[in-house]
Amino acid sequence: MLNRNVKTLDYQLCQIGGLKSTFDTIHYTADLGALIKDKIGLEKSVTELEMKKADEYKQCWKDISTLRKDLLDGLVEYMALQKKAELLSPSYREYDKTSPYPPKPTYS
Repeated sequence: MLNRNVKTLDYQLCQIGGLKSTFDTIHYTADLGALIKDKIGLEKSVTELEMKKADEYKQCWKDISTLRKDLLDGLVEYMALQKKAELLSPSYREYDKTSPYPPKPTYS
């Protein structure tokens, strides 16, 4: 999703860059004030798009860091449960750990 959003913003930046280069080649026009106003508007659009692009990257890293934290919290919880299971059931820790199946309970 990040790549798609960044590609969209890059595409828009390229379009505006093309328009800006067109303005740079015009040296004379009947309405120079309108031309300068349009050029300033394009530069403002470029700045806004670059800010959106930076925000996309920032939001991506924020999401990734949240996911990493949640993953570590889940791992800690899993390991605590695993340790409790080993303490409560002696047969649990003696089974073949290479087996994909959990041990069958033994009833005395």
